[in-house]
Amino acid sequence: MIKKQFDSQWLHIANSAGITELTEKRGNLFRMGISMYGQMPSSHLLFPPLLKEALTFKSFIIQLQNYTENTPIGYGRTFITSRQTKIATIAVGYADGYSRLLSNKGQVLIGGQRAPVIGNVCMDMIMVDVTDISFVNLNDEVTLIGRQGQEFISASEVADWIGTINYEVTSIISKRVPRIYRDLK
Repeated sequence: MIKKQFDSQWLHIANSAGITELTEKRGNLFRMGISMYGQMPSSHLLFPPLLKEALTFKSFIIQLQNYTENTPIGYGRTFITSRQTKIATIAVGYADGYSRLLSNKGQVLIGGQRAPVIGNVCMDMIMVDVTDISFVNLNDEVTLIGRQGQEFISASEVADWIGTINYEVTSIISKRVPRIYRDLK
């Protein structure tokens, strides 16, 4: 129908989902979009492609501190420790694109283990409970999105925690976060 109205050699009607779902009527140009990052465009695809995660979002520990039981953590006192708690402060915040909606909901990877975000996400930092992780040190790498050891946090998982889509999670990572491009071969 489009070709009847427009006489064009090039036709684009396929985004990431359309590339796999529209096998006959998708045109001859494609816009990869979210699949270029190795992210699924939808969990409802009939023919999900095999994608390799191509985005990693990392930071590092800038402070480690022990707190006693019943200590409020962060702005607004939205988290109160229920035990002796070791807290790592991570150099990332909402100004970097780590959503405030992840306050008391998010998780990160440290030493190949998941650690919960506690308290409110601040402009430049988050606090994480590392009480149950052995051998945590200053400057340790923290994975916000990506793989560390056997554990993996995807942009889609982060999106589920805050009720949005992976497109938003990846697109809000701010320009102040350095980009490092690698060949994934």
